[in-house]
Amino acid sequence: MIVSTDDYKTNIGANVSDAFLANCLAAAQRAVETKLGYPLESASRTKSFLFNGCRTFNLGEYNVTVITSVTVGDTPLDSSKYSAEDYFLALAEDVGILRGESVEIVFTAGWTAVNLPKDIFLAILYIAQALTKNKGTGGFATQANFGEGSIVFDQTKYFRFFDMVKEYRIASLW
Repeated sequence: MIVSTDDYKTNIGANVSDAFLANCLAAAQRAVETKLGYPLESASRTKSFLFNGCRTFNLGEYNVTVITSVTVGDTPLDSSKYSAEDYFLALAEDVGILRGESVEIVFTAGWTAVNLPKDIFLAILYIAQALTKNKGTGGFATQANFGEGSIVFDQTKYFRFFDMVKEYRIASLW
């Protein structure tokens, strides 16, 4: 979990148990990750593509910090044969690659608690706050029970918080 219960207590305060609060924060993080389409926490990831003629690959994640390796077919590429910018990786023109050939990219992406953008941090806090306030309310929405009553998770209710993170969504090229 990228936002801790201590972060919540410092910024918002709490009158619920730590276990319930941790579950609300985890649910809020999952909701933001679902909206963005990728995990938030920094980790190594692997993406595989089939070459279709376009030498630019959308890694689909924000904050790509390191490209560990790029393999075309079974051949690892030297780092001079590709470049990365934002969430794209581009292969050099002189890389011999055929349509339908596989390209595997290993990279590190995501954030830590230290460098998490303030917009994402606040969205998680606000959604978790709304979840803790809705404990036991039931109603028309997806509900989750964390052992201390059900909480309502209604996507339409949190649209303003999702607006805070919309700039971190990755556009698809296709």
